[in-house]
Amino acid sequence: MLYQVIIVSCLGIFLINIILNLRSLKVPRLDSKIPATAPLVSVLIPARNEKNNITTFLESLKKQDYPNFEILVLDDN
Repeated sequence: MLYQVIIVSCLGIFLINIILNLRSLKVPRLDSKIPATAPLVSVLIPARNEKNNITTFLESLKKQDYPNFEILVLDDN
């Protein structure tokens, strides 16, 4: 019985935490625009033994519409 009370209490605290986090989540408006001076975003890609897949992946990353980003491929061997 005590075990069940502890589990229900923990789940209740977890649910309250989720609700509070969702209330504070900011969703961008549909008409929002990227600022004129967009900050630099670095995309770090750890790649080990990926020579067969990396070309397709990098081509898809280059098609992003964000104006100021860099792609860094790291050999994590």
